[in-house]
Amino acid sequence: MSFSEILFLTFLISIIFQINLSELIYKQEINNLPKIIHFAITYILLVINIFLLQEDFKCKTKINVKYFFVGFINGILFIAIYIFFNNFIFIKKINFLLIFQCFLLSIFVSYIEELIFRFFLFENLKSLKYSKIIVSYLYTQLHFSNSNLLELISLFMLGLILSEAYQINFSLSVGIHAGIIFCLSYIDMNNIFVNYLKPQSTLLGLILLIITFIIIKILKKHFTQYLRNKL
Repeated sequence: MSFSEILFLTFLISIIFQINLSELIYKQEINNLPKIIHFAITYILLVINIFLLQEDFKCKTKINVKYFFVGFINGILFIAIYIFFNNFIFIKKINFLLIFQCFLLSIFVSYIEELIFRFFLFENLKSLKYSKIIVSYLYTQLHFSNSNLLELISLFMLGLILSEAYQINFSLSVGIHAGIIFCLSYIDMNNIFVNYLKPQSTLLGLILLIITFIIIKILKKHFTQYLRNKL
């Protein structure tokens, strides 16, 4: 890994670290010491892991544009279908500058988080029988913000979806993650709906996640079979 690549990666990680810290402050969880220690240690271990597995890192985390945009479109479709089946009242005009900002944000956040939870944690734990469950649990704990049981289950389900997508291609999991973050961040920052409820806090959102998980599971099975036949 070249010095410029290391600098760029460090820059990305520092940005996401600051975003996550800002999120803790916004949620008034800055005194939640276990959570702060949890993701701080995770970032440190991520950097160490990348230095130890440089060649593996280059091979497995290189972005495939086709897979990324397939995942990105599917992430957007998930939110679009959720909005379609709800009676949210649209109140704002489209903000193109904010759309661009949310797009960049979604790429940064999804790439770094997929590095942490899929490339680092899942890769190192995949020899374990319940590795996906462990990684999804850790993903849920980092993002879980209240006592809503539906949100807890939905975030866990999303973690499973991203792990399944990662086994097809790293770029696919980044794309799905980015598509969802893109939509949710734009909706939150622009307040475009009056009576909006986040999908992870509703039964419909959970049902759509379960359907998405089944679809990804089927796709992974066919993809694995395709690779076997190709070899």
